[in-house]
Amino acid sequence: MAAAEAVVVAVEMVVVVVVVVVVAVEVVVVVVVWWWWWRRRRQRRWQWRWRRRWRWRWWWRRRRRWRWRWRWWWRWWWWRWWWWWWWWWWWWWWCGGGGGGGGGGGGGGGGGGGGGGGGGGGGGGGGGGGGGGGGGGGGGGGGGGGGGGGGGGGGGGGGGGGGGGGGGGGGGGGG
Repeated sequence: MAAAEAVVVAVEMVVVVVVVVVVAVEVVVVVVVWWWWWRRRRQRRWQWRWRRRWRWRWWWRRRRRWRWRWRWWWRWWWWRWWWWWWWWWWWWWWCGGGGGGGGGGGGGGGGGGGGGGGGGGGGGGGGGGGGGGGGGGGGGGGGGGGGGGGGGGGGGGGGGGGGGGGGGGGGGGGG
């Protein structure tokens, strides 16, 4: 029990030390940032006072006038250049712009001719015509028909010879 209590107390002390260190770092950061902001503000204030002190001098007023003239001249020149560029770009786009697109592709070839007819029949019809553009030519005509059938077979042979003669007796019979 005593060992467990000692461990718990040690952990609590470590946590307290960590919290104190974190708070101290945050306070230092806030002070440093505030000091930097105050110093910068003071410098700006002194700069403005210095400028106000020399505002009434004749050379300061002359310098300001010259700067204003230069700015006005620059603005006029910029507008003039931009106007010229704008119109040149539109003229190039509409009048002298790049050439037109290439023509469409050629049409596909015509269909093949029909198959030849059967024996004795006429030839098949020719294929279709060309497509758009430089269309292909029409298909060739069909093949010619087959030849006529062969002649019929010859007639049968003649009949056989007669039978032999009879037995004894008179005349013999011809066959």
